[in-house]
Amino acid sequence: MMLLGRGRPLPFLFRTLAPVAWRLGIDLRLEPEFGHAAQLVYPDGRIRYLRSQDFDLNPATSALVAAQHGKLLPFLAREGLPLPPFAVWERGASEEEGLTRVAASAEALGYPLVLRSFDWVMPGAHLIASGEALVRQAMVRDRFVLQERVPGEVSRAIVLGDEVVLAYRPKPPAFAGEDLLLGTGARQGGAQEACVLPGASEALAIETLKRCGLFFGAIDLVRHAGAPAVLDVDPKPSLQGYAQLGEGERRQVSALFERILHLMA
Repeated sequence: MMLLGRGRPLPFLFRTLAPVAWRLGIDLRLEPEFGHAAQLVYPDGRIRYLRSQDFDLNPATSALVAAQHGKLLPFLAREGLPLPPFAVWERGASEEEGLTRVAASAEALGYPLVLRSFDWVMPGAHLIASGEALVRQAMVRDRFVLQERVPGEVSRAIVLGDEVVLAYRPKPPAFAGEDLLLGTGARQGGAQEACVLPGASEALAIETLKRCGLFFGAIDLVRHAGAPAVLDVDPKPSLQGYAQLGEGERRQVSALFERILHLMA
């Protein structure tokens, strides 16, 4: 097996996959310039590709829609899945009209509320306390989702097919400027501790992944007043933070990656 990286440190995904692939007789070859993509050559000659956290398991369009939170939520709501009340902002031709509309939605949801953004400008979940703070966010973002703030225990379920393969609680909130970032870096795999989900939460995570048209992904849940609700869907979760919790968690991630390599064959 030859790993190409031109002296650069290997990304977590490929660093963890390398010994698993070697054990299975799979040739893992990295894209030489930056190491962002990899080619997998199976023993029978079949070829698969990986990029960043993207495994070749999910239908491409389903994964694309799931990554764009605002496009996915209306469908999940129509399916009857439990979601906090939400509103979607997307920059259009008339900025003034859009700001008026998003301000009205925010007032209906009630401050403070949660703004979820996945663009390059300060991604994450921000606690928005006022209309002025909301306008500042809207001026620098093309799209985001506003959610009613629901207090409760937040967890992330990693789902493969019809099974929750592992679950953890994300890192606690951290301050950044005037906003409180809730679970900063959750989509980059930030983890605080492993956990076991109640049966209702597991069932909701599995059903949500199915309704998203995905086979693999992360479902963020909040448990409030004894019942779970869906906060977010991530079709390409990083497990780096979880693997760093301890040797047992690292072995879990390696075992999961081995299952995924078999499924990709």
